[in-house]
Amino acid sequence: MSDTSQEPTPPADTQPAAIDATGTHKVSEYKHGKPLTCCRIDPTGRFVFAGAEDLNVYRWDLETGRMMILEGHNSWVRSMDFSPMERHFTPLAGTESCTGG
Repeated sequence: MSDTSQEPTPPADTQPAAIDATGTHKVSEYKHGKPLTCCRIDPTGRFVFAGAEDLNVYRWDLETGRMMILEGHNSWVRSMDFSPMERHFTPLAGTESCTGG
């Protein structure tokens, strides 16, 4: 009869990966006049969406630098997410929701 017991697996490294700030650089900077409440990069990596205290959502195109304002919220946009199909995003302001694309 052979011994089939295995040695216990050591715990995985639980420390976050070190980030070397000297290896980073600023590619672009986008500014806004009001404080932002949330920010997301779309799944394709082309757009940055940000909700602001002025009740709007801003979309910056990272390829062209152009900004689009998505208006119509009744409160601060506190969160946003993207559909699994990457065609729509949903900003959430208070208890309301809307879909833009």
